Amino acid sequence: MFQWMMALLVTCAVGASAHFAFATSRMGSSSVWWLILIPNALFGAFGVYRLVQDKEARDVLAPKWGDASLGFVTALGMFVVFFIGAKFAVFPSPVASGWLRRVYDQLGSHALLRSHGPRVALSILFVAVAEELTWRVLVTRTIAERMGHERAWIYGALLYAAAHVPTVWALRSSDGVLNPLLVAAALVAGLVWGGMLRVTKRAMPVIVSHVMFDWAVIMMFPLGASSGP
Repeated sequence: MFQWMMALLVTCAVGASAHFAFATSRMGSSSVWWLILIPNALFGAFGVYRLVQDKEARDVLAPKWGDASLGFVTALGMFVVFFIGAKFAVFPSPVASGWLRRVYDQLGSHALLRSHGPRVALSILFVAVAEELTWRVLVTRTIAERMGHERAWIYGALLYAAAHVPTVWALRSSDGVLNPLLVAAALVAGLVWGGMLRVTKRAMPVIVSHVMFDWAVIMMFPLGASSGP
């Protein structure tokens, strides 16, 4: 019971923070990043603490040769899938393309982000690391204590997506159309990164993949034009 209570606590806390982070009033503000980072950093630190207590920190977190390559290949594959999805499923639909623009608008215009490149790079790095320590290290491993590793990564991905459910309302359009895009993206990404952890039993290649993927879709090759401030 403790394991599920912990997983649901993380989901609710991160979800509540996501609701405030993606509120229209914070569009283009640095508070978007802070509100995503803080709860994930706190839970991620607890995840590391539990690894240390269980004497598994070195096995799970220590980098190894090939982590960068595996992370890059996975991030590239994810980017291709998301690019194809945007091109053939999102852009042809005025409603769905509006969802995508709204997500990018929340982060700020591409020109604004590039003008603060080093700060954005650090934000992406810290958020990606914190999210992986929270969801793949703390939540997924906590669920595995209850039901084993075979299914824990799937439930971890479902909870990762559930934590983004409040953004369905926070990112709704001015005429009230709900926006499920981040939930869908989190589910796909959560399954990929959870699967990586399940196969490798290590967090570093997953962290590398998350950082590279976020950098690609936010800074290098954004999937949707941003008109934020």
